[in-house]
Amino acid sequence: MAPRRPLADRSRREDGPAERETISLRTRDGTAVEVLVLSKRPDRIHVIIGEGTHSVLCELKPTEDARAYVGNANGREIVYERSRAEVEADIAKRSPRLGDSNF
Repeated sequence: MAPRRPLADRSRREDGPAERETISLRTRDGTAVEVLVLSKRPDRIHVIIGEGTHSVLCELKPTEDARAYVGNANGREIVYERSRAEVEADIAKRSPRLGDSNF
């Protein structure tokens, strides 16, 4: 059985290191929070808030008017202040052939 490579080396592949996308969310009181994006699609965005054992997984969904994405983390409302059309454009820029930026 071959030994496994350390986690730090797993992201390095033939095409280079994996790129991590972060976005800025706002809480109801106006505080900005940087979060790590797990997957981004027009109908939902999955993010991780925080680091280590205290991190929280959150799903953001578009509002009814599609002007922003909202979610709930530990009972607190968080908002990604970009419209659905802007997110679709971001996805198209990041992966024009794939149509989805799941990584």
